Amino acid sequence: MNKSGTIAGYLCLWALLGSGIFFFHQRVQTEFNQDRNAAQSALRKTAQGQWQDALVLFNRAIEYRPNYPEYLAYRSGVRVRLKDFSGAVLDADRAMAQTDGSNSAVCAIAYLNKGEALFGEGRNEEAVVAFTKGLALAPEFAESHYFRGWALRKLGQLEESNADFEKAKKMQYQDRGLAYQKLAEDNEDAYRKNLIPSGTAMKGLTLGFDRLLADIYWLAFVQYYGDRDACIKDRFRQAPSYLSLICELDPHFIQAYWFASFVIAGDLGLQREAEEFLDKGIRLNQEDWTVPYIAGFNQYLYNKNEKKAAYYYDLASKRPKAPAWLASQAKIFAENIPSRNKKIRTWKKIWEQSKDAMVKEKARSMMIVLLSMNYRDATNDVMRANTLKELDKLGAKPMPASKLPAGDD
Repeated sequence: MNKSGTIAGYLCLWALLGSGIFFFHQRVQTEFNQDRNAAQSALRKTAQGQWQDALVLFNRAIEYRPNYPEYLAYRSGVRVRLKDFSGAVLDADRAMAQTDGSNSAVCAIAYLNKGEALFGEGRNEEAVVAFTKGLALAPEFAESHYFRGWALRKLGQLEESNADFEKAKKMQYQDRGLAYQKLAEDNEDAYRKNLIPSGTAMKGLTLGFDRLLADIYWLAFVQYYGDRDACIKDRFRQAPSYLSLICELDPHFIQAYWFASFVIAGDLGLQREAEEFLDKGIRLNQEDWTVPYIAGFNQYLYNKNEKKAAYYYDLASKRPKAPAWLASQAKIFAENIPSRNKKIRTWKKIWEQSKDAMVKEKARSMMIVLLSMNYRDATNDVMRANTLKELDKLGAKPMPASKLPAGDD
């Protein structure tokens, strides 16, 4: 074969390999989405105490990812509630085998469910062993203390049993079945009253799936906040509860901190509450520069406190992986330029840096308003032309003066 023929052959081979890799990636991505969607639906059913529906959905998720330990551990708990004790033990053992002992959270959940299943079968000595192993990994599991107490009582070990009951009581133990039933009732009542469950109530029931539930409630918040007319009519009163719940479930959910500023401080005017929300986020995200940056943005735009804004920007600039531009951002506050142009610069930096679509759109919409005000107040053709160029970068035109706020800001 000549040289050109060899090259052509290699190119064909690479094309086939490339297309194969692409379609394999597409298939993996599709299956990942399918199992995740099934698991999310299963968790909703679990939170509502609809055990049979939850089992069907977990079965579907496990069909896509047969050896995913979290799904197996959680299905084990569902099977306990359905009194399929042998199936629960098998799932718990499979979950622990898949983690090879490296995931203590999954193993603790699996030991808890295995212990309950063994207790349900009357295998009390084995149940005590399972609960004890689980408590070594997660001593805060009140349910493990409670059921080990019952297993010990069945074995006639009353002193040890009473000690476990006392620990469960101090931890404010509530039977998981009753707790889920109460949560379902609370959620139904909350739905009727347009309320959101508290993070404290949800944290005790997630059993390691906090982030997945945070994703679910974030989607609910996006749907709620996206309906601006309904939000305004509702006066945004559900937004703080949504954001608080999301950050209780996942303290590292950065998008929620942006909207704590946009909504709690911006839409509701509750600056002190927004500041407390963001300060808590700063404490819980010691390695992240974004939250103190959001806090500085919040102080400048909504609290009009440039001194505090500079403090938060400086704090953010000292965090790991902070961008280089952040250290000089506070200098904007000292510059003798109109306040509106400072705001435009601040929003523009957010629009350029943020990877979140909702945050970028919020920044873009605010820039359009502020630039339109500049266009309205321009005193010469050069200023108007420069403003039109900036608006064009945003794919926008000046808003009608009748739709703009009065005054300078």
